[in-house]
Amino acid sequence: MSIRMKNLILLVVWIFAIVVAGFIAVRAQLPAGYNEVPLAFGSSNELFGLGMERDCWIREVGIYDEAKLKPLLEDKKCAEAMKTLNVDFKKQTLVGWSAHSDCHMRVRIKVFRNDAEKNFLVIVNNIYGGCRAGGSRSGWIKLDKLPAGYTLNMKEVRVDRIHGINGDGKDFYFPKQPTGIKPQIMESREVDIKGCLPLDRQSQWVFIKDEFLQKALEEKSAECKAVFKDLGIDFDKYWLAGYNFSTGDCERPAGVTQKVVKDFDLVSYTLEIGYDRPKTMCAELKYHPIWVVMEKPANGFTINIEAKMRKTE
Repeated sequence: MSIRMKNLILLVVWIFAIVVAGFIAVRAQLPAGYNEVPLAFGSSNELFGLGMERDCWIREVGIYDEAKLKPLLEDKKCAEAMKTLNVDFKKQTLVGWSAHSDCHMRVRIKVFRNDAEKNFLVIVNNIYGGCRAGGSRSGWIKLDKLPAGYTLNMKEVRVDRIHGINGDGKDFYFPKQPTGIKPQIMESREVDIKGCLPLDRQSQWVFIKDEFLQKALEEKSAECKAVFKDLGIDFDKYWLAGYNFSTGDCERPAGVTQKVVKDFDLVSYTLEIGYDRPKTMCAELKYHPIWVVMEKPANGFTINIEAKMRKTE
């Protein structure tokens, strides 16, 4: 790879890091009536990457009783990892959590109780780490057993990188109060760029200006330059986003769809990529690129990209 291309990649990563400050949280006030609950598992209520994702991946967040936990314990590594928790289900409630972001992400969790509403609220601060590759964290929370008639809700708050606007990252952020405005589907379309801008592993690029795109094309063939000329992207109205994702398929998965959702509560645009469940799993890890021309986000809104398998009956 040439020095010019390396510098270009660093430039695009820097641009993307600014664009996806999607991980921006609002220092909103906790709703009245909630009081913090000490955690029985975790250090000072701060779980920076602490979890069991290597041995016991939590696919469904929420309360786990013995029956719900049983399928996970069929895996020997998971069963061994769970022994360290030493949960007494007669006296304690076990809560599983998971969060997805980038490879350097951090997590902080706090739990609050509202006796008037008979509710426990788990807030997960998903702290952006500035890495282009995807990452995940998961783990457990032990609480004193929830009283009869109480419910538990979980909310995730995206927070900018801890070495960025939040300084040392010790601030805790609460969810914004709902705006009451429903999410909107924005204009977008998938485009075929003929492999002219290859993506490495689970990476993502966002071109917000034509000059950045032209720099990326400087060493490309005339055919590749013609591909983008034919696309005719008006960067005053649209951005170009590329995402490389893995599904378990050897080839591009069936039923790939894309849509861009503008969420007023999260103050973000999310490029949602959907795909069908793989019929067979590939022995080798493969990645599949997708490029989308999407409506330019409104001022103050950020970008998030995610790929999810569609649920089947």
